Amino acid sequence: MFEKDRLENKQREYRKPFKNQKECEWWTPRWFIPVKNEFTKEDDWKYVGGYWEKRGEHDNIPDIF
Repeated sequence: MFEKDRLENKQREYRKPFKNQKECEWWTPRWFIPVKNEFTKEDDWKYVGGYWEKRGEHDNIPDIF
């Protein structure tokens, strides 16, 4: 099995319990916020920090990868 297939299958399994809900009802991004891209004026995401600090602690990081 290729890594891409493994990852996608793991993500599908994680989402199954939330199948009839909108993503915004059960998921809140931790390290990004939605913004408008200043150059393209399209919706985009901005990194707000914290991932690498938490990753080093192995504290409360969801195992989706």
